[in-house]
This record gives sequence, C-alpha cells and structure tokens, in this order.
Amino acid sequence: MAKIEVSGVPTGKESWIGRILWFSVGGCLIKEEKLQEHFDKLDIPPIFLPSRISVSSAFKKAIQNLQEEKQVVNGSGKREAFLIRPLTPIKRELVREQNINREELRYAEIGSFELKGKEIESKFYPDKGKGYEKTFDSKKEMLEEQFNTLKTHYDGKAIRDMLRNALKVMNATALRPSGGVYFVLEEYSENLQKFVELCRIINENYRTTDYETELYTVPVVNTKEQRDYVKMKYEGEIVEKLAKMTNEMRLLLEEKKEVSQVQAELFLKHFKQIKESNKKYETDLNLSREVAKESMNVASMQLEKLMDNVKAEEK
Repeated sequence: MAKIEVSGVPTGKESWIGRILWFSVGGCLIKEEKLQEHFDKLDIPPIFLPSRISVSSAFKKAIQNLQEEKQVVNGSGKREAFLIRPLTPIKRELVREQNINREELRYAEIGSFELKGKEIESKFYPDKGKGYEKTFDSKKEMLEEQFNTLKTHYDGKAIRDMLRNALKVMNATALRPSGGVYFVLEEYSENLQKFVELCRIINENYRTTDYETELYTVPVVNTKEQRDYVKMKYEGEIVEKLAKMTNEMRLLLEEKKEVSQVQAELFLKHFKQIKESNKKYETDLNLSREVAKESMNVASMQLEKLMDNVKAEEK
C-alpha cells in the first residue's frame, strides 16, 4: 500500500510529540498478587504499583459503604437514614438519623465497629438501638464481607489512584479543568501503552459492574499548532501549581519565624520536580522560551526566604 503523506505533517521518528489520553475505571476487584503478576508480564516498572494493602485501609473503605445518607420511610412512617460517625482512626459508630418533622432531626447511636488487629469487633447498643437489631446485624454482615475482600483485593478506587499517580510520574498535563483528558510526552508512550493493555485485562477479567475500565490514547502530530496548544495548557497548569506553592510558603513564614527542615525539604523537592518537568517540556516541544518563567522566579525567591528561616536541627 502506498504511503500517504499529508502536507505540513512530518513523518518518521519525530512525527509525534506525545499522546492524548482519557480513562475510566469501573467496579473491579483484583488480588494484590495478581496485579503484581500482570505488572511483571507487561514489564511495567514497579514504581507504578499501588501502595500495599493494609487492614486499616481495608477497614476504612469497607465501612464507608455502610453509610446511607438518603432517608427512607421506615415501618413507623418516619424518614430515617444510617450514618457512620468516626470515633477514632480505627473505630466507627453506626448512627440512626430520624426525621421527626420538617425542623427536627433525631439521632441515636445503634452500635460500633472497631478494628482489633486483623479483625473487626462489633458491639450493639441494646438501650439506644432497641428495635434495630436486624439492621445492625445486616450492617455487620455486610461490613465483614467487604472487609475480608478488601484485605486482599484492590478495588476500582485503588486502580483509579494507581493510574492518576502514574500520570503524575509521567508529567501528564490536564487538557480540561475537570481532568479526565491528559497529554503525555512521547517518551512515556511505551509505558502508557502497557497501561492500556493492563486496563483491558482488568476490564475483561476482574470487572464487578457494567461500568467498564478502559484507557484510550491518540498520538499528537508534531506541528507548531499542536505544540503551542499543549504548551498553553501545560503553562496554565504549572502557573497554578507554582502560585499555590508560593502562597503556602508565604503563609507558613507568616505563621512561624522558623521552619522545620522537613517542611523546607518538601517544598524544595516539589520545586525541583516542577523544574525537571519544565525542562522536559521545553526540550520535547521545542519551546523558544522558558515555561512560566515569571512564576518560577517568584516561587524561587519565596523558597530562598523559606530556606533562610530553617531552624537548626537539635543534636
């Protein structure tokens, strides 16, 4: 088949500056070791793996699903809902919210759930929870079932967070204010394609709902028009990040005369990451001037003030 060439569009190795991508993650459950197995088969760098599953995170995720904020009519004709009230990082209370009339809401604690080691201890309050024994038992059964699953499985939220963190590592630029559509430089296209395949595997083998998991990419042609558009989006995002960081440093200095070494190092690390990202975009997009130069200078001066106020570490 003859090769078709379009006027003004380059061909060969330098044809693309990167990829536009969007993704969605539906309900899914995949065991921790299975995800590791797929990472190994696809040769995805381990830096992109989600954090290891902990019992505390499994407990927090499972108990969030118990809350029913929408009021429903009970057998007595009253509208009620069941809420989760935090008591400690590992203990929650099940609270009944009842609508007495248009102006009055009444609350009653029905029982509690507390993480003890690797198990959940459930306690029903017979005085305040009278008449809601079955409701509590149902919630208890639901919690234990989900907790036992989430102790060993990544869910859709974990996969979504994994993809978002991967995009951060790849210096992705959001092309819409609400997110969901991104640009990634061409040097990351190989790893990006591996995530496309991983999403396909998850969707076909570990889906738990009708909502699909997918990641789709489109190459971006290396033309001045495309480079200028990506630069505009990237620069807007960087200016916003630098303004936020500069303001945080300013407020910190106003509140404290001295700044801890740890706080200063976190700001310095963030600033270096932005500079490194800038360097990549300037080179790969063949930009004629430094990206967000004024904002970079302002942030740099604020960082110098911060470093000057770092307190000496106690020996």
